[in-house]
Amino acid sequence: MAFDDAALERALRAETKHGLTLCGGVSELTVIGCGWMAVIPEIELRDRLRGTLGALVEMLGYIPGMETVQIVRSKGAFVVNTVLPEVVGEEIAGYIVEEDEEEIRPTGLRMGLNFLMQKRNGEIVGVVPRGANLDVRRYSITPGGIVRQEDGDTGERLYRRGYRPREDTDSEATLKKWRHLEAMKHGEAVKLPSWGGFWRWDAEKRTIIMHTKEGKEMDIRETQVVEYTLLNVLSDEWVIAGLENCPALGGIARFSFSEAIKYVKRGMKVRRAGWNGRDQHIELAIDIRYYSATDAQPRNAYHEDIGSKAIVFCGTRGEQIGWLASQADMLAEDWMFCE
Repeated sequence: MAFDDAALERALRAETKHGLTLCGGVSELTVIGCGWMAVIPEIELRDRLRGTLGALVEMLGYIPGMETVQIVRSKGAFVVNTVLPEVVGEEIAGYIVEEDEEEIRPTGLRMGLNFLMQKRNGEIVGVVPRGANLDVRRYSITPGGIVRQEDGDTGERLYRRGYRPREDTDSEATLKKWRHLEAMKHGEAVKLPSWGGFWRWDAEKRTIIMHTKEGKEMDIRETQVVEYTLLNVLSDEWVIAGLENCPALGGIARFSFSEAIKYVKRGMKVRRAGWNGRDQHIELAIDIRYYSATDAQPRNAYHEDIGSKAIVFCGTRGEQIGWLASQADMLAEDWMFCE
């Protein structure tokens, strides 16, 4: 099965919001949207894609022919503008390039708006699933990043622009996240700094397996806490899991101050790796009470921003309520859980 008639019609109608370009040929019609292009043989448009053809006639006011136009929906009406064939020809040439193609496959993963695909060499390419959809399982990609599908029986073709982050346009966090995703797809174990376990790609099952520090394994699709898992996926703090930093592999998890505070607020005890006093750590004190020098009755401490809570430093000489982090503490990456 190639283009679905109803889905293609919806895609074309949606694209008129920003501008849908049509370029008629001798035996096929090329439609161009934002980041994608579809080539539809005239015989398929006439005999099978009748809903799509009807929508085009509605937009144009006539059966599409050899002209090159752009359709824009404005104030509830379709406006048809003539476009120079040379301009559209250059845009088409950007999709149909005479370059060697290689196979690329869907990973089943998604990052932001991008569905992720992978080349044989392990490179990840993102594709925004906007516009038309061609029901053909085989994909190929050009060196320039154009992802192509073709139905060998009908001659219908779909082209999409692939995405990979670039050092001159994307943040270091995005580049780092992409690199670690590729590493995981290569078989590396990855984790967030504070994790005791790790995630690893299972090539046979074609999914991510979550490995806990207790030695349990779970398919990511079986997670019971979707929001937490999604926040992990969107994190920009991924690292390669190894013998030094992953408890499940025999290491010790170390993390940033922001992560440390997050865990303290959850009621956990954390410390710096360099604190060498016995049982030195910080934790959250709740329901704080104190005695006034002039009143024998205990008072409940309360502040409108933090309530009756405070961070406590537990050291060799006792507890210090209202601990303040130093610059070194806030910039450190060696925070760890207390055993």
